[in-house]
Amino acid sequence: MWTHPGKNLLFMGGELAQWTEWNHDDGPAWELLDFDTHRGVQQLISDLNKIVVENPALHQLDFVDEGFEWIECLNGKDSTLGYLRKGFDGASPILVCCNFTPVVRYDYRMGVPQGGYWKEIFNSDSEAYGGSNVGNYPGCNSTGEGHHGRPDSISLNLPPLSTVILRLEK
Repeated sequence: MWTHPGKNLLFMGGELAQWTEWNHDDGPAWELLDFDTHRGVQQLISDLNKIVVENPALHQLDFVDEGFEWIECLNGKDSTLGYLRKGFDGASPILVCCNFTPVVRYDYRMGVPQGGYWKEIFNSDSEAYGGSNVGNYPGCNSTGEGHHGRPDSISLNLPPLSTVILRLEK
């Protein structure tokens, strides 16, 4: 939800992946950070917060239609979706691609609004977060072939049960 329009909400302790809901008498379960998986979730939340701050397309036009554009939202067969976030003129567009299955989608084609180099700035399947490290690091060049009604496209590896975020480099 960090990439979706609107403001992000996170209950206390969510950044630690607590097992139980927040209890004001106990406070956060800091002892969970003794486990790699919980430290991975904490790092993931920290990285997402930094990405939102550093990429104007993820916050400038949160409450207007011009800030969001579906690329692919009707692929029930593969359980994938993709959308663009846009900022004011000059802000690099952000492409968000999600794979909601436990199957890697290799060479998955996604339409983009313009050609160029799309840098992978986030991959929820990163080893740093406890994932398998399937992805597109450091990024990918557009193919020159239109797709999804867009003038160009990129070929991605969509990791299982994941979200990847790419930014057009100018």
